[in-house]
Amino acid sequence: MLWFYVLGQILSESTFSRFLERLTQNQELESLFYSLVLKAKELNIIDGDYSSIDSTKLDAFETAKPKKHIIDYGTNPNWGMKRDTNCNNIRWFGWKLHIFVKLKMIV
Repeated sequence: MLWFYVLGQILSESTFSRFLERLTQNQELESLFYSLVLKAKELNIIDGDYSSIDSTKLDAFETAKPKKHIIDYGTNPNWGMKRDTNCNNIRWFGWKLHIFVKLKMIV
């Protein structure tokens, strides 16, 4: 079992990277996940369906306006910002589309 203290000095990036590498190399985490899923199904917390949620930016094909001139009714494009995996800011003028997909598991 892998342990580290959560109180005290913050781990360095390389230490945390080595910890994640060790987690992915053994099967304990995966078997724990599957046992928790089975337990949640037994308790009717989940129903065995597959769900996926994601979002993406949608650019507006009109001239961008300053934020102070935008009246946000939810139908007009607006300024959006998110961080990518490298912590770079991505900005756009448009909308954000949220997608939810649910698939029934057939056994």
